[in-house]
Amino acid sequence: MKIEEHRLRVSNLSRSLAFYQNQLAMALVSLESINGRQCATLSYGPGQASLVLIEEMAPLAVAVQPNPAEGYWKFSLAVDSVPGAMWALRRMGVATGEPFEVPQVATLCHFTDPDGYCIELVQRTFGVAAEPQGEREFASFAPSMLLSTVRVKDPGLSLAFYQQAMGMRLLSRQPVPERNMTLYFLGYDDSALPEPGLEAVANREWLWQRSYTLLELQHIQGTESLPGFRYHNGPERGFDGLGVSGALPKELKSELAQWGVRWESGDRWVDPDGFAWSLI
Repeated sequence: MKIEEHRLRVSNLSRSLAFYQNQLAMALVSLESINGRQCATLSYGPGQASLVLIEEMAPLAVAVQPNPAEGYWKFSLAVDSVPGAMWALRRMGVATGEPFEVPQVATLCHFTDPDGYCIELVQRTFGVAAEPQGEREFASFAPSMLLSTVRVKDPGLSLAFYQQAMGMRLLSRQPVPERNMTLYFLGYDDSALPEPGLEAVANREWLWQRSYTLLELQHIQGTESLPGFRYHNGPERGFDGLGVSGALPKELKSELAQWGVRWESGDRWVDPDGFAWSLI
């Protein structure tokens, strides 16, 4: 199995296509009409999740990130050099934040797309790499779809759901005490970790170098104890969920049924926090 799609609603499909194709060097895989809405699929290549953009006629309320009230956070692109990729984007008129290093975690940089969705650059290796000489294009830094990130209220419940019901494997756990949160990274991968411990620093560069797309769960400490608390994750927020492929529908539905999963329609369901998934 693998994470196949990351789905976003956009207010102007033509504008978004120009951004993702021209600035972020994604290839257009398909352009079609589904249930009366224009839908485009873009990709960096096989093995990783495609980005699916769905034109939305109703107004969107995409939140400025980071926002601890929002369920959907971002998606991340792995690149060979964050400073180099940043300057390539800036030369094309994309406003970005400054690169920064989280010691023993990653070098990162953030920017937004035309609708305000947060996009994160993650460097595949530790340290702030020197800015490459010359005016290299963004595509030369080998971007790939690395992470889809959502926030969860109860990590115990969410981890059990994704591991037991959806067959994912927990690959890394990364506490961030200075921000009062813990990050969990899951994927469909049976290969051995460089180090057996889930919090081992040695596993993190390995994680950023995966050729497939991972699911990142962010848990902010204390949310699990707040009565009635739920993250904002309605359709007006723009995140339309994720898609998974490689599962037999009957077997997957049987596993999910044991969790009392609510099916929205067809092969579409929601997780414990209300995030939508589809069987592709």
